[in-house]
Amino acid sequence: MTVPGWTGVSSLALGVGGLLLSLLFLRTPGPKVQVTTTPSSWARLGSGVLLHCRFTVEGSVALDSLRVQWYLGEVKVAWYDRGRSQAQSGASLPSEKELQSGHASMSLATVTPWDKGMYKCVVWHGEHHHQGETRLHLLVGPTISIPRPQAVAGKETSLLCHVWGFFPMDVDVVWLRDGQVQKGFTCSSPQRKLDGTFSLTLTYTFTADLHDSGSVFSCRVYHEVLGQSLQQDVFLDILAAPTVSIPRQPAVVGMKTSLLCHIRGFLPKDVDVVWLRDGQVLKDSTHSSPQMNPDGTFDLTLTYTFTPARSDASSVFSCHVHHAALEQPLQEDVPLVILDAPTISIQRQQGIADAETSLLCHVKGFFPKDVDVAWLRDGQVLQGSTQSSPKRNQDGTFSLTLTYTFTPTHSDAGSIFSCHVHHAALGHPLQANISLNILGHSESPRASKS
Repeated sequence: MTVPGWTGVSSLALGVGGLLLSLLFLRTPGPKVQVTTTPSSWARLGSGVLLHCRFTVEGSVALDSLRVQWYLGEVKVAWYDRGRSQAQSGASLPSEKELQSGHASMSLATVTPWDKGMYKCVVWHGEHHHQGETRLHLLVGPTISIPRPQAVAGKETSLLCHVWGFFPMDVDVVWLRDGQVQKGFTCSSPQRKLDGTFSLTLTYTFTADLHDSGSVFSCRVYHEVLGQSLQQDVFLDILAAPTVSIPRQPAVVGMKTSLLCHIRGFLPKDVDVVWLRDGQVLKDSTHSSPQMNPDGTFDLTLTYTFTPARSDASSVFSCHVHHAALEQPLQEDVPLVILDAPTISIQRQQGIADAETSLLCHVKGFFPKDVDVAWLRDGQVLQGSTQSSPKRNQDGTFSLTLTYTFTPTHSDAGSIFSCHVHHAALGHPLQANISLNILGHSESPRASKS
């Protein structure tokens, strides 16, 4: 026989037990995930870096339930997905053994400027996940290069300091001279290079002086990556450009002459100098040894000695100078002034007392045509002589005749008549003398030169 109450009790007990069992399973949490990262990471450009990420779960790590994802911004860099691992070039995740130990750090083999930024480490275990973030900061110290400077005294010059390859772009740069900060230098805006680093150029422009050759110029740079300032020193090479002067002096046909070219005020003393004739080098020129001046510059003289001919009058002689301080060769041309010295001949004539007579002085072969001629009597200039216009000869020289007409008397006997010539080709005046004898006396006319 069945007792109805018992049946009800058994059914109630079973229902209550099932409900309690269901509530028990609902309240039991699954394995939770906790991720820990370092807020900031620092790396130098070109080095490797480990971005730390550790995680814990309740219980042991089941690889077939584990997923790890690393992001830079919104870009997935590396990931592990239940036994399979992938990563972009240069990135890597730990081994599965390390993952089972809670290590999910990502390694970057070679840091580039593009690797900086906020990274996110996301760990899934089953249906549970957690994430942490770390920001990668890049540090790249600058490099200095200064082109070997040369400055020409008296001319504006610029010292350049190239500062390159630094990150971030904030940097302090100055030019110093003998340890003192110089004013007036300029700095270009930092330019970003393809690798993400920055570069700039610091420029100091000034007019160089010979005294600057003993100074030390320094480019000093401070950047947050550097423990202390970076500095590069440079000694300035001061150059002095030569000047050329050629004394203007005429040359006389048939007489040895020297062309002088004075090269002055150059530094350093190495210099190439030549004489040219119509653009062709004259090999027989000589130059003195460079002589040092009190200011440290040098002088020398280039000499070309030759015997000119009338044909040299059409030639152009040039002093040609090469020197490190010159952007291009220095050259000074001189057209050679060729002189021809005159000759004198006095036409012999008889003097007859109380009869008009003429003394003729032929001045020949002179150049240029400017000439001063005069008749003298016993050293005194005779007024009233006449001179023909200079006549050009076939060889380009000139000739003329000086005539003195008078009526001699017996008192003129024994007087010395002289034809006196001044010309640029003569070192001193040329003179021809004649002693005039008057007919009726014992002597006839005779001439002499001095």
